[in-house]
Amino acid sequence: MKSLPIAEHQPKRPRYWLPATFTTLTLWLGLIAVLLASRHALSWAAYAILAALLADNVDGRIARLTGSTSVFGKEYDSLCDMVAFGVAPAFAAACSVQDVVGVASWLVGLGYATCAGLRLARFNAMPAQTDDPLSFTGLPSPVAASVVACGILFFTHHPQSGSAVYPGAILIVAMLLAGLLMISSVRFVSPKSMSTRGAVQLLAALLAFALISAFLGVFGWFLAAALFAYLLCSLCLLLRIPQD
Repeated sequence: MKSLPIAEHQPKRPRYWLPATFTTLTLWLGLIAVLLASRHALSWAAYAILAALLADNVDGRIARLTGSTSVFGKEYDSLCDMVAFGVAPAFAAACSVQDVVGVASWLVGLGYATCAGLRLARFNAMPAQTDDPLSFTGLPSPVAASVVACGILFFTHHPQSGSAVYPGAILIVAMLLAGLLMISSVRFVSPKSMSTRGAVQLLAALLAFALISAFLGVFGWFLAAALFAYLLCSLCLLLRIPQD
């Protein structure tokens, strides 16, 4: 009786390197955003943060599709998220408005980065059996970073002929609101609740609208509308879930 080849006896190992590649890309984009902000390329820094959001969404979905989720991947993802969605938005936003509000911009930036760290630590410390696949407790750090990126774009595209205090104040308020929502107990819609096909269709639609809005010069307003729609959907979910 012929024995089967050794390769047939060995189970296929998950491809851990594939989601880790996109996780590393998230880290790199966060570092690029910091570098761009230090060179006063603030709009490009905001775009780098938004690109990191896409990379972060892809790595988690790939990990679930390939069965390569692991404790190591979760920890590595959180460390990269802290850079891309905690440090980078705080630094870029502080660089944007430091000439307008002074030292207050750095104090708010420190507060935002601290909230991002607390949010990620709470997510990692939460037992797997209590993790609701349909919602997150507290605003996810990538979404919070998108709120800050939207504020940066609004500030940088504000007409320089007028006062910069008003858009600077909006950016500061956006950072404070995003930071407080991250450490809150409010539940927000999780992208995990969507099927892969639905997520791809939604992403394609968002990219199409993003390109059109960028061509028309209203990308910041499109991003603000998308974030408002997400918060509205989360509010509807909160009203539907029975409270203890």
